[in-house]
Amino acid sequence: MQTILGASGQIGRELALSLKHEFTSNIRVISRNPTKINDSDEVISADLMDPQQTLAAVKGSELSVLTQSVAAKTKRPATSMRPA
Repeated sequence: MQTILGASGQIGRELALSLKHEFTSNIRVISRNPTKINDSDEVISADLMDPQQTLAAVKGSELSVLTQSVAAKTKRPATSMRPA
């Protein structure tokens, strides 16, 4: 499973199209309001600023790619992103 975090942006969309064309149909797209880019995409809605939602969304992935930009003034959650 190849997972794209922030897949609804321009970079995430192009990556999903390229992965499907060049590599695999086993793609998971994740964003707050996701839509399929390829007909075979697995779609998951998650708030990537929430560590638990993000960990659940990438579970089982061989590769996860973050294409979402985060504003420099965004406060990160105090909790760790490491699985328990």
